[in-house]
Amino acid sequence: MDKQLTDDIARGWTHLEDEDLDGARSAYQGARERMASVSWPPPGEDGDSDAVLADLSALGGALAERAGDGEAALQAFREAHERAPQESRYFLWAADVTLGLLDDPAGAAALCDRALDVAVEDDDLVHAVVLKAEALIGMGHEEAPDDDDDDDDDDDGGDDDDDSSSDLDAEARRLLSELASCAIDEPQVWCRAGDIYLALGDLDEAESAYKAAIAVDGDFADAFHGLGTVYAEREDFGRMVEAWLEVRRSDLASPPPLIHMDADGFQRVAEAAFAELPEEARRHLANVPILIDDAPSEELVREGIDPRLLGLFSGVPLPEKSTAAGQIPSLDGIYLFQRNLERTCHSMEHLEDEIRTTLLHETAHFFGLEDDDLELIGLG
Repeated sequence: MDKQLTDDIARGWTHLEDEDLDGARSAYQGARERMASVSWPPPGEDGDSDAVLADLSALGGALAERAGDGEAALQAFREAHERAPQESRYFLWAADVTLGLLDDPAGAAALCDRALDVAVEDDDLVHAVVLKAEALIGMGHEEAPDDDDDDDDDDDGGDDDDDSSSDLDAEARRLLSELASCAIDEPQVWCRAGDIYLALGDLDEAESAYKAAIAVDGDFADAFHGLGTVYAEREDFGRMVEAWLEVRRSDLASPPPLIHMDADGFQRVAEAAFAELPEEARRHLANVPILIDDAPSEELVREGIDPRLLGLFSGVPLPEKSTAAGQIPSLDGIYLFQRNLERTCHSMEHLEDEIRTTLLHETAHFFGLEDDDLELIGLG
């Protein structure tokens, strides 16, 4: 086996784990160049060669995924499991990309089934179960009938859609029930299970899953955020605020997100988005400042604001403003929460798009549009 090639691949994975994307890309490129200089047997003829080339393809897939290129990542992971069809992790990584970047839950569920067929390690089995349950929830959301079309439900198969969605939810619950017999020491797994239960409306099970994550890692902010959301659904304001204050503390104490923009650059993108608004809209917004902060303040969280909110309009919407004499002027403002926005993004281009969308979303709230209205115009 070519030692330089295997060393380059190993170095690429190490750089990737250390969040050194430039180093990982350099090592990957070196490995690709080395691979091109060596003659390799076709897939299936040499197990050692297949394992090395599968690892190289997977490294390329991981880099493409970090760059937000779902199609390239999926192709690379397909090449990896073509070389190593008994490696369940390549199916799982492909499924993760298919669900997350490509928004294809049915395709992700099929890949999870292939992973379950070959998985032998408990960790891979657990991840396949959770990922398939997430995909089933996504499929249910795709098939759910539009509430606005309920007049035609009897004619367009709406009842069938309801039954199909219920079946998918039931299968997701069945899959998650298998976790009860597993020894899980990864808080992220429990947290993802909690998110699925939350999407299903199973608040007790969601609470138990989030608490299991916290039992593994007492500082796991995602679990506290989910727990706060459970309490919000129950209208338990005190415990919601307590959990969300812990999220805010933990988030602000953590290192900056990998995708990060300096303050001036962030401001420029926001101003460019503002400039897209019609002149009449900008005239009404002339005295409404755009305020940029890392996250909602402690005071806002204590008022019930989600600490991971991306943006916020604070004030009185324009249609509700009175021209009557003696009215106390409102202090309006549009907040953009930079660190929260950065945390959700996989590339600088994605971040710029999210800044624009969030600013336009909050601007629409100023003009009195509700969330349902925003969904209709693509700003939900």
